[in-house]
Amino acid sequence: MDSVTSTAMKMRGKVSPAVFRAVIYIVAFVTGAIVMSFEMLGSRYLNPYFGSGIYTWAVLISTVPAALQWAISSVDSSPIARYRQPSSGWSSAVRPSTS
Repeated sequence: MDSVTSTAMKMRGKVSPAVFRAVIYIVAFVTGAIVMSFEMLGSRYLNPYFGSGIYTWAVLISTVPAALQWAISSVDSSPIARYRQPSSGWSSAVRPSTS
């Protein structure tokens, strides 16, 4: 077990669900803001070569979720991955696992 998982197992039951939910929302908000700032930075890099049209933004915005999906599906050591059925690529993004 890695240190994050063992720390989470030690803290189980000691944190109220409301605090846990608030922490999850804060982490999701901050990571979303970071990803969006990288999208803005990417648009600044692409602007001199491809312009700032709708197709450039469409490619940039669609590349980010594709990369995130690839990163999530490539992580095999997560505790959740042990209980999930193996799925292929985009089907897990459209239809979540029911196991």
